[in-house]
Amino acid sequence: MKEADCPWSKALVAVCTRCHGGIEAASLKQEGNSGENLKDFLKASLRTQGHAGAIRTVNTGCLGLCPVAAQAVAIQPHGKQGKMLVVHPEEDRAQLLDYLMELADS
Repeated sequence: MKEADCPWSKALVAVCTRCHGGIEAASLKQEGNSGENLKDFLKASLRTQGHAGAIRTVNTGCLGLCPVAAQAVAIQPHGKQGKMLVVHPEEDRAQLLDYLMELADS
C-alpha cells in the first residue's frame, strides 16, 4: 500500500445518488438524477469561484441517512469533524454552496 497526496485541500463532499428515488419528480425542475445534478452544480460553481482544488465533490451510493423527500450530503473537512446534511437538491443548493464557499475560504 502506498500513500498519496490528497488533491483537495479543504474538504470532500459526497452526494448520495440513491436519495433521488424518494424525491417527488414534481418538486424538481431539472430532469435526471437529483444527486448527480446537485454534484454537477456544486462542482461547476466551486470551479467558477476558483475553489475546484479546495473541495472535491463526488457522488456516492447510500450514506445510510435516507431522508424523506430530500438529499443526503456528507461533508468531511480536513482535520475536522464531518457532518451529514439533509437538503432539497434544488431549493437548498445556494445555501449549501454558500456553506462550502465559507469552508473553502477558511
